[in-house]
Amino acid sequence: MTIVDFFVAGDPVPQGSVRAFTPKRGGRPILTSDNRGLKGWRNRIATEAQRASDSMTSGPVMVEAHFRLVRPKSRPRRDQWPDRKPDVDKLLRAVLDGLTGILIEDDNQVCSAVAFKTYATPGEQPGARIVLRPLWAEEAGDPHGTAIRLMEYARRASQTLEEGTGDGDGETTEIASGIRAVPALQVSGHATG
Repeated sequence: MTIVDFFVAGDPVPQGSVRAFTPKRGGRPILTSDNRGLKGWRNRIATEAQRASDSMTSGPVMVEAHFRLVRPKSRPRRDQWPDRKPDVDKLLRAVLDGLTGILIEDDNQVCSAVAFKTYATPGEQPGARIVLRPLWAEEAGDPHGTAIRLMEYARRASQTLEEGTGDGDGETTEIASGIRAVPALQVSGHATG
């Protein structure tokens, strides 16, 4: 499997909470989601994922998701970041469920995820840009790069958090910018990055 990159048009819907109730006549509990548009959103994700690739992977993957939300009329145009509902983790859960059985066998294969949400600018279509990257370097067509860069990125991000240092030395950048932010590395005599 190579890198799969696709866009899902529409207003992103969060996974939400699952509720269970028992029918009055008894029987098994029935599970329902509290978001009405969730099933349609997951179906759109699955449809676009099938169009983007016809192969499923069983190995570890990284998922990147950029959600472009409709800006409420009450929000000023200068506000780029929606610091209100829906929660980005619930948006990501809906994406992972939409990918399961199409591009990945199970969402437990996701070893790394980068997700962020912004408001769609005028002229931009609301939706989600989703990128799925295999972490097996050979599958990614990069014999010593992807997995090594991801491990180095995680190490540097962890070190930065522990030391409380910022971005001043150019070694790390914002978490949202993902593994592409890691500068070139020297690994086993091979330059990567």
